[in-house]
Amino acid sequence: MFEDLFYLHKDFYSPDPSAIDTNEILQQKCTWYSLEDRVHGVGVDKEWFNSEPRNMLEYVPQQQVSLLKEPQARLVINNSSESKFLRLTDNIYPHLHKTIDDNNIDAAQVAYVCSNLNENKIYDAWCRENNVHNRIQIFPVLGWWGFSINNYGHYHSSWHNEPKVKKFLCLNRRMFDAPHRQSVLYHLHRLGELNQGLVSTSGYQDPDRAEQYAWNQNSYTTSTRKRILDIDAHTMNPGEAADKDTHHLHRLTAFSIVTESSHDNHAGTHRFYTEKTLRAALYGHPFVVVGEAGANTDLVKLGLEPYNELFDLGTDFIADTEHRVQHQLESIRWDWKPLAMHHQLRDKIHRNRQAIMKNTHNKRALNSIQRWALNV
Repeated sequence: MFEDLFYLHKDFYSPDPSAIDTNEILQQKCTWYSLEDRVHGVGVDKEWFNSEPRNMLEYVPQQQVSLLKEPQARLVINNSSESKFLRLTDNIYPHLHKTIDDNNIDAAQVAYVCSNLNENKIYDAWCRENNVHNRIQIFPVLGWWGFSINNYGHYHSSWHNEPKVKKFLCLNRRMFDAPHRQSVLYHLHRLGELNQGLVSTSGYQDPDRAEQYAWNQNSYTTSTRKRILDIDAHTMNPGEAADKDTHHLHRLTAFSIVTESSHDNHAGTHRFYTEKTLRAALYGHPFVVVGEAGANTDLVKLGLEPYNELFDLGTDFIADTEHRVQHQLESIRWDWKPLAMHHQLRDKIHRNRQAIMKNTHNKRALNSIQRWALNV
């Protein structure tokens, strides 16, 4: 059943692939194994899988499992490319600890790496609730970093001095289970700004989903109208949106309204950034993140500075998502001329772009992983 789900391979995990020399030195001291907790298109029912804790190494040959018990072994369970909504399981920890216990693996030699920057809060709460003391290590990293090293080359500083065709860019691939994106388009329409930007939706409307996924009928109806810029959401595979080259769209617009994948911060335990935020930083755009409460403020964890000159940063802390979206968009300086905006924010735009190119957050995470590996 799980043969294709969990494949154990001997590999050093690093959130900073450029640190080759350091990785090689570390591998001389430790034997690394990696295991992924999410698989696309396997056909396993998620509810069935989560009905009880599962041993994720059940179908791994026993001779491989025995190697994980060696003192120098380090096991990394990796979910650094997707948010929790695309995992096989929303809560990996019952399965992970079942795996450790069933195979008599030292929890101190195990780490979980994921792209929720607040994952430690989730794990701490789970351990307290379940009275778990054999704790593993948690390392939050910035997912989609491969995007930054592959695609930033299109950018040129001359873009900031060029006239803009539209004020802003707002890309919305998945709409039906994303009420914050529906609300964004509704309020853009209400403010008279919808046609002032390059805005995308799928153009598909499903009345049966309106009650379930929209905060109100008007927001759903407005958001599902076919807009100026279209991306086919029905034929796009998971993760494929990250490979879409949008540098020409950023060049034609002054700033971005980034509708991130997650909008509910689950009592402060979820913080997830995708290629949408990275694109804006790498392509020289000031931007507003429409996502979880605090998503703009917490950009500092990535080494980025929020663009409080563009909108009221105080709206970032509004707990109710619908109200937060409304007030964020209302506070944007819609009348700010693009050339004046980019001139005033030139230094911040440059610093933010450099922070992503230098992989600031993941370099810190790598240092933490190295310290853990050597001190077990």
